[in-house]
Amino acid sequence: MCPLWIQKVKELAKGISVPGILIGNKTDLISRRAVTEIEAKRFAEEAGIKYCELSVKEARNVLEPLNILARDFYELYQGTADRFREML
Repeated sequence: MCPLWIQKVKELAKGISVPGILIGNKTDLISRRAVTEIEAKRFAEEAGIKYCELSVKEARNVLEPLNILARDFYELYQGTADRFREML
């Protein structure tokens, strides 16, 4: 399902770089893990998105996805603002 969503975003964005992140949730449930960290990282890299794992139960990395996306969107905004300034 995830590859379809990523493809749909890329189609709708039409060449615009859209930051994204794949989140591995509930990492405290080790015995129920369906995807290895290596597989998830590989998928995220191939899709051109970031990856992080978190556990709300253990309060581990809960804010990390928000921090990553905030940083990525800020950098995207800065790049766009710089290009507009150069055009003036």
